[in-house]
Amino acid sequence: MTGLIAIGTPETDNSLASQFPGEYKNISTIEEIKQPTVKTVQKLFNIELSESKETTADALDALILAIDMIVCYCRKLKYDKHIYLMTDTRVPISWMENHEIISMLETHSISLTVVCAGSNMPYTNQNMNENEKKWIEIISRLGPPSSFCSFEKEYEFADTINKKIVRASPCFRGNIILGDPANSPDNGLYVSAHMFIRSDLISRKSGTKCYVPSYPVDAEDGKNIHPVKAETNYRTITLEELEKKFNAQNDFDPEEEQQGEDEEGLTSSDSDNQQKDTVNSKDIMKAYILGKTLVPVSKEQQDMFKVVTSPGLYVIKFIDSEKFPETYKLSKVYTVTAGSVDAKEAATVITALAKAMEETKSVAVVRFTNKPESPPKLGVLFPLVEEKVATLYFVEAPFSNDLKPIPEAIEEALKPKDNEESKNASNIAKLEIMEKLVESMSLMEVRKDKDGNPCEHVVPENIFNPNIWRVSETIRRRAIDGKATIPDLHHSIKEQITVLPEFVEKTKELGKQIKEIFNIEKVETPDDTKERHYGALREEKIKTRKEDEDHISPTDTGDIEQNQHITKKMKMDNGSAFDTKNYEVLRKDVKEVSIEDPVDDFKAMVANPDQDLVEEAFKQISDIVIHLVSTSFGDQYYKKVISCLDCMRNVAIQDFEGESFNRCLHKIKSICDLSNPASKRLDFWEMLKKTDITPLTKDETGSSNVTEAEAKKFMEEIDTTDMEPNIQTKKSYIATDDLLDLF
Repeated sequence: MTGLIAIGTPETDNSLASQFPGEYKNISTIEEIKQPTVKTVQKLFNIELSESKETTADALDALILAIDMIVCYCRKLKYDKHIYLMTDTRVPISWMENHEIISMLETHSISLTVVCAGSNMPYTNQNMNENEKKWIEIISRLGPPSSFCSFEKEYEFADTINKKIVRASPCFRGNIILGDPANSPDNGLYVSAHMFIRSDLISRKSGTKCYVPSYPVDAEDGKNIHPVKAETNYRTITLEELEKKFNAQNDFDPEEEQQGEDEEGLTSSDSDNQQKDTVNSKDIMKAYILGKTLVPVSKEQQDMFKVVTSPGLYVIKFIDSEKFPETYKLSKVYTVTAGSVDAKEAATVITALAKAMEETKSVAVVRFTNKPESPPKLGVLFPLVEEKVATLYFVEAPFSNDLKPIPEAIEEALKPKDNEESKNASNIAKLEIMEKLVESMSLMEVRKDKDGNPCEHVVPENIFNPNIWRVSETIRRRAIDGKATIPDLHHSIKEQITVLPEFVEKTKELGKQIKEIFNIEKVETPDDTKERHYGALREEKIKTRKEDEDHISPTDTGDIEQNQHITKKMKMDNGSAFDTKNYEVLRKDVKEVSIEDPVDDFKAMVANPDQDLVEEAFKQISDIVIHLVSTSFGDQYYKKVISCLDCMRNVAIQDFEGESFNRCLHKIKSICDLSNPASKRLDFWEMLKKTDITPLTKDETGSSNVTEAEAKKFMEEIDTTDMEPNIQTKKSYIATDDLLDLF
């Protein structure tokens, strides 16, 4: 039961103010003592704070009101009574009645906890110092469980994620059956036992379907939310419909199919036609499909199919623990303890059984049935023997028909190899480096506590599921404020899912060694999802851009002509931009890269909306670049070649043409003939090395297999014997008339 009192409110609303006029001012009872609900939290959340000095109230008056409310509600009944007082101690308090208050608290066995805001900060006035001393004096007079604490520490405690300790409840109450005590009492034994789940999976909070008239929902509008209930109607279908649906889906279930149709809804005409075919659910029975025949089975006949079972843990046999593979453990782990019937004798039997199984290194195969008439399960009982406890664990195991044999090839590969090859120096080095890696990633001493001592980083008991926490926190916030947003992850959860810098520092050098010993290389496959778009897809993009341009209104000065020349910049992956000037629309007819304007023609071909001309564009501009390098008079065309290569490199990253670009660089290097000191193109290669134009690596695009080291070596290497041979340019791409434009 909880009550809520506010101190310093503009109005006065409490039971003592009416009895004693002029006293207990500016104190309001927000909630009478009763079972707390979400509305109680909403009222607390919606309290408006007042900074006015006229609304100040005496905290001792509020404390007397709280004592009066508890005494009136509890009377002489036995309750654990406690008062929590939250104050900042800035307001002056009349301490004339503090001895009477202490006497009242002791008489009615009420404990007091004072939460003081700003107690860890320097005192801003004399009232704070005096009030805090008085509160501490009262708490010391009352003794435990009364306490005085700071608001900052309590907030820090409330901000941490804490475990909720609940009372253990057995999931099974029954007997461990040894032998057959029903038919042979002298050779069998019933042992009362309880099973408690040791580890379980926590699922998200389950919700129910509701009708919500508007969203987001205010806290006051919660009454307008109504749960809804699904209704199921059954109707008959013809054998032709059944056969048609059965052929489409072999595991067709008429009942499930009908429910799905009802959930989707029926039109008015369908509803009228099928109203006559609706049947009562009481007239429905199961029917199994055999070929094209429906075989009905009544409920009474279905009950005969069930295996008659009774709850219990039936011990079938004891086997060697080594004969039970760890992979056969299927379910959660349950702890088996003595039950409530003859608990002392049952505890003695379970303890003796666990110790005997521990000494003989055996486990018990059992048949487990949780409820009457429920299907039996196969399980295994394991002994747990420690210094102060000896009990049993239960784990579910598979039946023989649930096991699938491992293929011989896989089984052979999993067998340990004891030949000399596995004991060579290379494998020994691999094992040693991996052992070092495992040791370096230990969580036990990776961090230090407040005192500087090594401590465990992630304690399993304090690890929480991020998704479950976020859903629960969102529900709590939405209960108070219907417009609350989804919260960010808690800072403690962020720490758990973030790699520690200490780990990175400790394993950095080991990572390099592992990469060398295991000869690890980064392998990336091209991203097939990034396809070049042309035709309808590219026209859709053009249409979107044109619509965006049409929505740009002229300026207020009426400069419409200037507005018509607005162009857009297309951003490439490496950050360079070029002005398209609507190449897709204005230059659809560009099918050849000219030597006088190779860059613009190349861009227009790449952006062609009707067909894919990317490969053709790369082939033509590569031939032009090689021609310009070969025929340049001094450094006449070097800048043009550099601009072409820069554009080619950007487009190659975007359109997966890394091999085409790298092939062009190979040809250029062959022309430069770096191994010949008298080559006329050495100055061009030195000029190229000063730019960012290098072979594309597999880190930049999936269409290249070149590593970063190989690209760097290519730019610095002089020998060209392993380079691709120079390929002559196709004269069809360079018109003779265009050569005159070069001079």
